[in-house]
Amino acid sequence: MKLTFLGTRGNIDARTRRHRMHSSLLVSYYRNRVMIDCGIVTHCGSEIVEADERKLGAELRQMAEERGVEAQIAYDSLEVVLR
Repeated sequence: MKLTFLGTRGNIDARTRRHRMHSSLLVSYYRNRVMIDCGIVTHCGSEIVEADERKLGAELRQMAEERGVEAQIAYDSLEVVLR
């Protein structure tokens, strides 16, 4: 299964090169695909777009490690393959 983050910018004014498009996700499994329009309520806010993404990413990875999971900040066109 593959997740493709088509866009990662919610209903906010801030935008960057990596966060330009409206929040949506494409889920692909073999030849089946479903696109999910994430709407305005799923975005983490402008902090991720406006702040230092490397610093926020490091904080996120540390929190994830403490909880025994993997996490990263999504950006437009990011593809994640789940196995």
